[in-house]
Amino acid sequence: MRRCKGGMPMDGDQPRKQATGRVEDTRDKYGLNLREWTKRHEKSIATRLDQGEDPHRLLDWHERKLAWLQHERLIHLGVMMITIAVFLVALAFMVLVPSTIPVSTIIYLAMLGLLIGYIRYYFFLENTVQHWYRIADDLHERVEMFDRSTAAPTHETHNEA
Repeated sequence: MRRCKGGMPMDGDQPRKQATGRVEDTRDKYGLNLREWTKRHEKSIATRLDQGEDPHRLLDWHERKLAWLQHERLIHLGVMMITIAVFLVALAFMVLVPSTIPVSTIIYLAMLGLLIGYIRYYFFLENTVQHWYRIADDLHERVEMFDRSTAAPTHETHNEA
């Protein structure tokens, strides 16, 4: 688990103590709730910026998570394309081979349902990645301001002969 200054977890994934004294892992065991994960990350970045944490570290952590989200988006694009292909094949069988109408209609409707779900989820992923690009830009600007404010002032001296 990644930790920030003070030893606290980066995004609120804090283990919870049970009544027995054992520490329970409260993270998702069967996959991430990505909507919640992204909200927690955005809130964590904002909170840590307000607390004055080093923007270099936050930018590094955000870019790492952005790469994970981009990978998720790429995988779901591939799955969505396969779903579209099966959907179109089932549609073609319904139209071109009337004897397969009962089976191809079931496959067509199943793929339509999956496709609607994948399109909605991919829309969420795409918009979140673009939103996180803006967050990365803001963090980058904060890093530049932080670097300028902590840099020692340089005084140029001109020796005139």
